Amino acid sequence: MPIRTRRELLKLAERYRVPIVEDGTYRELSFGDTPPASLQEIDTQNLVIHLNSFSKVLAPGLRLGWLSATPSIVDQIALIKQRLDPHTQNLVQFALTRLLADGSFDAHLKRLRSEHARRCGLMLAAMQKHIPAGSIRVVRPQGGLYLWCRLSGGASSRVLLEHAVANGVAFVPGHAFYADPAGESELRLCFSSVLPSSIDDAIKKLAVSLQESCRTPRRELIATA
Repeated sequence: MPIRTRRELLKLAERYRVPIVEDGTYRELSFGDTPPASLQEIDTQNLVIHLNSFSKVLAPGLRLGWLSATPSIVDQIALIKQRLDPHTQNLVQFALTRLLADGSFDAHLKRLRSEHARRCGLMLAAMQKHIPAGSIRVVRPQGGLYLWCRLSGGASSRVLLEHAVANGVAFVPGHAFYADPAGESELRLCFSSVLPSSIDDAIKKLAVSLQESCRTPRRELIATA
């Protein structure tokens, strides 16, 4: 989200006194040295509740995250959390404290950003090499774990997924991220979980799956959707 749009969103929230819950889970995975300013960083009215987690940058099994907001909001949320569980497990917090204190986490994060950027570049290059021009539109991300793609011609990503799974690859179809049918032609590819040596072959299989799905009769597309 461009900084200008972020400021406009905050102005709108201020006008109507609507709080914003900002999910910054992928913020530390920016490919650049400095991630873009968060909404909370430019919020002057204490309207933003910023959420973050170690799950995406260290280990999913940790289930350890945090929030940052004005003290009155933090106090209320802390009371709600205490009704659900007494406290987050101590051992995990102690381990993370040590990683943060001795600089290990910062070093890990630097390596992680570099590796993700490399895998992202490899997947984009493989798509340019194997996917027919114009059949899939993809946005080059500035960070994170995924490529967001749109199939041309209104093709169904669910039908593509059926062929892809049969060919040994998988992705998340776009409808999973929408409350309406708007994502029917969209899909999310994860570049971070694929070994660099396997990326080219995976995209080859996706290209084959795309060709197969394009030959699927139109009546089958409608029935599947």
